[in-house]
Amino acid sequence: MRIIFYLYVRQKPDEKNFGNKSLCSNCKKASCCDSIDSPPVFASDLKKLIKIKKANGRYLQTVTIGGRTLFTTIKKKKNSSECIFFNRKNKSCKIYNDRPFDCQIYPFDVTFIDGEPWWIVYSCNPISNWKWTEDHLKKIERYPQFREMVEKLDEYHHYVENALDDRSMQEIPIRKVNFDNL
Repeated sequence: MRIIFYLYVRQKPDEKNFGNKSLCSNCKKASCCDSIDSPPVFASDLKKLIKIKKANGRYLQTVTIGGRTLFTTIKKKKNSSECIFFNRKNKSCKIYNDRPFDCQIYPFDVTFIDGEPWWIVYSCNPISNWKWTEDHLKKIERYPQFREMVEKLDEYHHYVENALDDRSMQEIPIRKVNFDNL
């Protein structure tokens, strides 16, 4: 659940065959790896990070509100908005094969619209044809990790919404989350 990330795409408005791979490869500015929020780490993510010895305080932090630990996130680099695993030189993830589920579903996110969870994408290119996303979103909704994400959605969404200070990207609603696939 990537609540905020920056996605800048150079695309012609009439381009018909525009998909996830093209969307990410056309990014000209920052990405979710360099945004103001940090991806949550769910139980399945933690298992992978333990296996590669990246599940300690050097890489992870816990979010505590009112004395209650809500969830764990990936840390940012010191004095930076970049993910600790982001390699700026070649714009890659140092733990790509073991990255958290939230990173895997990039460039999509779930947010609340009128009190209901919706799939969205943040984009500076709202005129894109987003029809290609349906099959992809159905697949994501069947992942076991999606259930983990949904269970923490309220807490994480509330935390991130309160932490945001930049809404420069437009929210593009795709459709309501389909819980029937859980």
